[in-house]
Amino acid sequence: MSHSPLKLSYHPQIGFRLTVKVVFNRQAIQKSIKEKSYKSIISEGIEQNWSGTYLMIEELKSACEEFFLKENITTGLSRNHFEKMPFVVEIIEDELSGKHHPRKLYLLRLLQRKVRPIPIFLKKPRILPSHVASGILRRLWGIFRTGQIESIGYNWSRSFPGFAVITKSGNEHYLRQISAHEAGHLFGVGDAYAAWYRFFYAAPGTENYMMHYNKQVQPTEVAMLIRAYTRKKAQFFPRKFILKKFVIGMMAELKYYFKKAIRLFRPKKKT
Repeated sequence: MSHSPLKLSYHPQIGFRLTVKVVFNRQAIQKSIKEKSYKSIISEGIEQNWSGTYLMIEELKSACEEFFLKENITTGLSRNHFEKMPFVVEIIEDELSGKHHPRKLYLLRLLQRKVRPIPIFLKKPRILPSHVASGILRRLWGIFRTGQIESIGYNWSRSFPGFAVITKSGNEHYLRQISAHEAGHLFGVGDAYAAWYRFFYAAPGTENYMMHYNKQVQPTEVAMLIRAYTRKKAQFFPRKFILKKFVIGMMAELKYYFKKAIRLFRPKKKT
């Protein structure tokens, strides 16, 4: 029996369905925006952004065929889905969510040999923005599995997708989109924007992608999700090292975090 919090299945009538078992920290459960809990907004942001009907591009078709082969689904793709593929994501909260600290509940389910929920924390980090990371015992050596610098802190696998930290915000739309973006990492999809671990090289043609500007999930991203699940290995957008772009990006990054650190340690003015 698999204890993975991610379960991907296919039905000829409804298409693909991904269930995601999670646990929230108490801040996400108890705090709210206009009487709607952060937990609800985060869940809805993930479900509504990733669920939809996607154009069956060649890349998505190939990912589906690989999934069918691996999962021994002999019927293959339904004729109803030759042109467009329905895809549904459902967030399922552990019944003990809110009663235990997310990491404590994770360990409890691990010892019980039950499905280990993905911890989702609502926080207001002092330095790092919203992110997904792996547990301390899985970090660092992930780069040897994937050859990607991004895997230093994000060593994804289907059984251990990591945990998510969502930055607290009063902007509901922003919270929904950033939650959907971070969920993409939990599903095994890497970033497309010009991050330092991508040598500040943005994947071409991805400006409208969820994993770039948090805009809209594209068929390519769904194909990457299915491929990650099938291969049990995170999927990454192509990157390229261009010295000039890297130097400019690194200087801007260092300047940004230097200013942020100065603000943290600057004495507060007395009122």
